[in-house]
Amino acid sequence: QDCINLGNNTYGCPNKSNSALVVQSNSIPRITVALGVGISVGSVLLLLGGYWFYHLIKRRRDIQLKAKYFERNGGLILKQQMSSADSNFESIRIFTSDELERAADGYNQDRILGEGGQSIVYKGMLSDGKIIPIKKSKIADE
Repeated sequence: QDCINLGNNTYGCPNKSNSALVVQSNSIPRITVALGVGISVGSVLLLLGGYWFYHLIKRRRDIQLKAKYFERNGGLILKQQMSSADSNFESIRIFTSDELERAADGYNQDRILGEGGQSIVYKGMLSDGKIIPIKKSKIADE
């Protein structure tokens, strides 16, 4: 609180001088503003860092899961046979799941050739027009 001399007034100031007590307006101290901005920026950076870290862990888990399924389903043996010099696997091509889904028209019901207890076989058409069977497991989450 500040005292400002208004002439002959002697009230409101501690020493009863010719000044009036002036109460500060609603101004916010700079330290409060700086603290608020700092906390806000820090919170946003913390949230962005957490979001990035979550996706990093999720991506790493997905890669490990794909490697596990590849190994469990005989992918290593197939890879070894394809790379051996005396193999008859020259014409084998490994497709991504997106390529298979496009070839089977999004696993359309009209493309089903057969169905068993564990899987469904779809009629797939490659981009070059070649017709292939696509076997899709019914068990998606293991």
